[in-house]
Amino acid sequence: VFFIVYLSDISSFSYQGKATIVAVGATPFYGGGMRLFPFARAAASVDSVNLRIARMSPLIFVPNAFGIFTGSYRSPEAALDFIGDEFFVEFTEGTHPVQHSGDPLGNRYAFRLSVAGHVRFVDFLGLPSAISHLSSTATATVDN
Repeated sequence: VFFIVYLSDISSFSYQGKATIVAVGATPFYGGGMRLFPFARAAASVDSVNLRIARMSPLIFVPNAFGIFTGSYRSPEAALDFIGDEFFVEFTEGTHPVQHSGDPLGNRYAFRLSVAGHVRFVDFLGLPSAISHLSSTATATVDN
């Protein structure tokens, strides 16, 4: 899939090229302690997200799966990370399926990811110890 990613100002692009997956997260952890978005909340602003672009085949993914899921895998050729509060993703070769939180949104030519605002989570079971020092986070929205 060939696409272009713009930061909030669409007059300049951050990345143009092919990718296996484009994913975004407002918190570093994803169920079970998996750290899929290691740079989420790394910016001075809490209201930012980590956009991750993966450019890897299964032959690269499989032997590096542990490092990818713990957030320690680094490869400037295979995994690109961007931090911001708004991104615009444009596919240059037709439409492609888009999901938000696992729910299909249909095929799109382009979509915008932006931070919905500052929210406070309520969890009656408590936060995992690895992130217990965090009391709030930002969420991402997808606009058509």
